[in-house]
Amino acid sequence: MSGEKEREFPRWEDLYRQQTVESMPWFNREHVSAVAGLLKDDGYLFMKCFSHQQPGERGPYRFTPEQIHDLFRTHFTLQSIKETVYQGTLDPLPLALFSILRRG
Repeated sequence: MSGEKEREFPRWEDLYRQQTVESMPWFNREHVSAVAGLLKDDGYLFMKCFSHQQPGERGPYRFTPEQIHDLFRTHFTLQSIKETVYQGTLDPLPLALFSILRRG
């Protein structure tokens, strides 16, 4: 391996990616503290969860932007929330919220 450049991978202490947070009734401030503990100050959390605008009663827990802010505000500053969808085979595609939160 002499002379090969070492591959660079993301530093997880700087960036933690939470792809989906879909069964959130159990997710509380203790869990937020645990996630915050994985990040350095000014680290970012990228989170996608189901939107409160998703119709119907079946399926994963749904969040409002206010709920996301209230749950994470002790450790994170909400940078943005964008309405989006989960790509897949369902028609219509399930509604979601994509949030960027900053630690510190």
